[in-house]
Amino acid sequence: MIRGLMVISPNKEDNYEVEMPLDISRAEKHDRYLAKYLSSKNLAVDGMEEMGVYNISTYAASLGYIIFQIDIDNTVVYLPNEITSDQYDWFKKNKRKIRKYHLLIVDLDENQINHYDASNLDSINPFFKYRELMEEKKIISNERSDIYAKNK
Repeated sequence: MIRGLMVISPNKEDNYEVEMPLDISRAEKHDRYLAKYLSSKNLAVDGMEEMGVYNISTYAASLGYIIFQIDIDNTVVYLPNEITSDQYDWFKKNKRKIRKYHLLIVDLDENQINHYDASNLDSINPFFKYRELMEEKKIISNERSDIYAKNK
C-alpha cells in the first residue's frame, strides 16, 4: 500500500483498511477516512471534521484502536494504552509487513503521549520500539466493548 489507512479495532471483525489515491493531501485523506470510519461506529464527536489528523487519530487510540496512517515516505502508528488479544494476534500475524514501513510512533501511555521515530531512538529501528511497546501493552479481553463503541 502506497498511501492508506488501517484501523485495527479491539474487535477484529471491525478492522478497516483503505488505499487512497495520491492526488489529495495526505492529512486531508487520512482524517476524512478516519472520521468516516468513527462515525460509522457511532464514535464521532462534535467538531471532529476540524480536529485534524493527529487529534482524530489520538482520540481513536484513546478508545482502544490502533491506527496506521500509511504514506509514501513514512507510516504513523498510534497505539492505545491497552490492547485486546485480537489486536495482539493481528500484530503477530502482520509484523513482517509492518517491518517494511518507516515508522513514526505515537504511544498513549497511562499519563502521557510518547512520540518515537528514528531521530530520538538512538539509531534503533523504530519497528523494534513498536514491537517492544506492543509486547509490553496490557492485553485485555475482546469482550470489553465499552472501550471501543458507544451506544451499541
